[in-house]
Amino acid sequence: MSITFLPFLLVLFYLSLIMLKSFAKSKKMSFVLLMMIAAITLSGCSEDDQASAADNELIESTSLIEELEATIGEKDEEIGDLTLHIEEIEDQLDTVEEDYREELEEKYENEISSLEEQITEKDDQLSNNKDTISKLEDEIATLSDELETAKAETESASASTSEASEEESSNSCPAGSININTASESELQGIYEIGPDRASQIMQLRPFSSYNDMKRISGIGDARAQAIEAQGMVCFD
Repeated sequence: MSITFLPFLLVLFYLSLIMLKSFAKSKKMSFVLLMMIAAITLSGCSEDDQASAADNELIESTSLIEELEATIGEKDEEIGDLTLHIEEIEDQLDTVEEDYREELEEKYENEISSLEEQITEKDDQLSNNKDTISKLEDEIATLSDELETAKAETESASASTSEASEEESSNSCPAGSININTASESELQGIYEIGPDRASQIMQLRPFSSYNDMKRISGIGDARAQAIEAQGMVCFD
């Protein structure tokens, strides 16, 4: 029984005795009081057992906590050791990297210098090429202008030549002849057997391509066509 309930039980027992004296004549009441005392006593014992069980659980929990704390301490030590090991490895890596970099720089220093010189040379060439391209573009622009001018002059000359050719073509008949396809009515009357009526017909029926084609003119047959041809005055251009 827990010591905490002892004064309470003593007080309760004292009160029970007083009540027994007061109600001695009632056996039923005495029995009820005894039962109450027994129940309170058992309740106190039960609470004492529960407190004892809680104490045991507290002891076990405390022991478990101590074990966990010990395990955590061990893990902390392991982590510390690993951290130191990692730092050592990092230092080694830094040393190796620095040594390797220096070795590469010494090994490829000449090649890098040569490449830099080549790059500089190519840059100079590129700059010169740009200047050359700029000059060529200016020359091309000048040549384009000259070409346009030449084309214009050629077209003008071609037009003049064409006009001259047309004039020559229109005047290709021999001197003293009559172009039956372009001559006026009065000029046509200079042809043998051609008077005003036939000259008017010629102007309506032309062009003519040959003496035989002149037979389309009214009154001109084979004999007159041959006579006109013998005259040698007609030109069919």
